[in-house]
Amino acid sequence: MKKASIDIGSNTTLLLIAEVQYGSIISEENFHRVTQLGRSLQKTGVFHLESMDLTHKALQEYCELCRLRGIDAKDITVTATEASRLAKNAKEFFEKIHKDLDLNIQIISGEQEAIYTAIGVCIDWHLHDFVIMDIGGASTELILGSTGPFKIEHSISMPIGAVKVKEWMDEGIHEVEVEKILSSYDLNPYKSDSIIAVAGTMTSLSTIVQNLEDYDEIKVHNSLLTAQTLQKLTEKLMYSHSDKILAEYPFLGKRSLTIAAGSFIANSIAKKLDIEKYIISTRGLRHGSLLGKV
Repeated sequence: MKKASIDIGSNTTLLLIAEVQYGSIISEENFHRVTQLGRSLQKTGVFHLESMDLTHKALQEYCELCRLRGIDAKDITVTATEASRLAKNAKEFFEKIHKDLDLNIQIISGEQEAIYTAIGVCIDWHLHDFVIMDIGGASTELILGSTGPFKIEHSISMPIGAVKVKEWMDEGIHEVEVEKILSSYDLNPYKSDSIIAVAGTMTSLSTIVQNLEDYDEIKVHNSLLTAQTLQKLTEKLMYSHSDKILAEYPFLGKRSLTIAAGSFIANSIAKKLDIEKYIISTRGLRHGSLLGKV
């Protein structure tokens, strides 16, 4: 059966169209648009007008892509995360989208986000124990769990993300703010020499490290990114203007604005958790929400 799920994040809006059989994803199509719904949110408390317009257009496009594949808008699973949990005008915006596009958008909690992300990752990874890191635009989740049977032991959602840290970088306060937040959580349960990393920041960093001209899901999925390599890449990105980053890595598109911030978060967490390597997964929330019950 063909199904679809949309993940409305703080930086990107993602669409997954997949053939689902017996609780497994057989084949899939992925689409992404950088919509920056979390832009300026920590200052204003509301979604930016331009970001709302970009998100609305992306969702309209996604509905058409689904329609062409025989999937009605009412049958699309749509989740929204940290930026939507915080924005004062989220409910009003999503009511308009429902009226215009017939999409039912569910703002999920940090705990729900962790569960569905882990379900998505575990589709094709059957590790007894796992730690997952999910760097988003406004938040970063750490998830500790096990399979056989599937269980989430602990999870935390920290208010640091690539969009938010980019704004702190512009103010020159990112090091202090990130350290302050990381130090306020008990991260000991998540310490491991290797953890699974999902979402756009980490898949993009893997693409850069592999010297790929464009994102290649097959090559990125299950690839490794060592802490040493991440450290060097972070230093390079932090001292490069976004225009230079885009010129060197055109595939990033608008993500060139936030990739340095995302890399800084990953590098900071690697130091805190004594991580030696990240295992990159292209699976995540949109896969889990498609298979689970949102």
